[in-house]
Amino acid sequence: QDPRWHRKGDYFVTVCPKAGAAAVLIHQLSKASSQQPFGKAPKGGDVQCACFHPNKPFLFVATPQHVRVYHLIKQAMVQRLLSGCRWISSSHPLMSIRPATT
Repeated sequence: QDPRWHRKGDYFVTVCPKAGAAAVLIHQLSKASSQQPFGKAPKGGDVQCACFHPNKPFLFVATPQHVRVYHLIKQAMVQRLLSGCRWISSSHPLMSIRPATT
C-alpha cells in the first residue's frame, strides 16, 4: 500500500495487512529508523490502512469493521470508532482525515 505521510514530512506510516504485530510500521526519515507501535496485532481482523491526524499526535488504524485511534505520545488506544458499514478500506471517508476549517 501507499505510505501515509505525517504533515511535518519526517514520518510516514506503512501497512502490511498480513504481518500480525508488524502490520503497522512508523518510519522516521531523519534517523533512518522504523518502529513497530503495537506489541501484538490489533483485534478485529487485518489492518486495512493507517494515517496520521493532521494536527494532533493521533494515529488512525482501520481494520475491516473498526477505526482505532491511538495517542502516539501516551502510546495507548483512546477511542474505537464504528463505521456503520461492512468493510473499511483506504478510500473510506473515515480515513480521509482533514483539519477542520474555521
